[in-house]
Amino acid sequence: NKPTIYWSELTFNNGTPVWSNPEIVITSAQPDELSQLTIELLNGQPAIFWTETQPTSYAELTLGENPVLYYRLSETNGPILENIGSWGSAGNGTYSAGVQLNQIGALEDPTTKSGDPNRAAKFEAGTSASINNAIQIYRDSFTIDFWFKFDETPTASNPITLVNLSDVAQISFTGEALELALGNANSNTSINSSTSTNNPSFIKDQWYYVTAVYDATAQTAGLFINGEKVGILENLDLFQPGSRPVSTIQLADENNQTGVYLDEVAYYTSALSF
Repeated sequence: NKPTIYWSELTFNNGTPVWSNPEIVITSAQPDELSQLTIELLNGQPAIFWTETQPTSYAELTLGENPVLYYRLSETNGPILENIGSWGSAGNGTYSAGVQLNQIGALEDPTTKSGDPNRAAKFEAGTSASINNAIQIYRDSFTIDFWFKFDETPTASNPITLVNLSDVAQISFTGEALELALGNANSNTSINSSTSTNNPSFIKDQWYYVTAVYDATAQTAGLFINGEKVGILENLDLFQPGSRPVSTIQLADENNQTGVYLDEVAYYTSALSF
């Protein structure tokens, strides 16, 4: 139940207090239940003040999971791709020439002008962004999540690379399915969402939320689209003896033949639960 604020006017009739019928102050008012109301004059008129708790933002929820790398892709000019994850500026990256910055992001509804106005980036064909320093992964669990959309449909023969963790994992889009390809694994090295009943009918200019998880303890890997599981691999030893750690993380790829929008890319050194 949400509290509602009403107002009533007090007058006196021969010394007897009389209150008018209560009316709602504003239909959208949602004060905290324990909020103290304050009545003050504002420009000579009585005004009621209260506090409302803002919902936890997407960025706050993401940072609460302690990502090593977190790229909001909100830059309005390049070439620096800022990391606000725990690595700080050591995890910064560089946009290649031709990336279109300051695009409408995944968390904003442009029709109603509501949601998070954080911006996104469009990686045109042949453009990408890479982190500046090597990231070391040995036998650790990890999670990658991000949002993407497309305005030109790729083909299975020319898929779009979305996020690439060097020799360890690559997530790509064929126009009809997402594929998580894993390197250095003992077997069962890929997940293709087309085999799942949860695989969506991908629509141009619509954002999709993607998560890839590798659990080193359980030796499993999973791929999720909009929170729905579209594939899982079991008995998976992703890091074989002598395998190389990740040397870079790249967003999009200079070999992509069609463009793609990316937003809110995060990398965690743990297997998040979904």
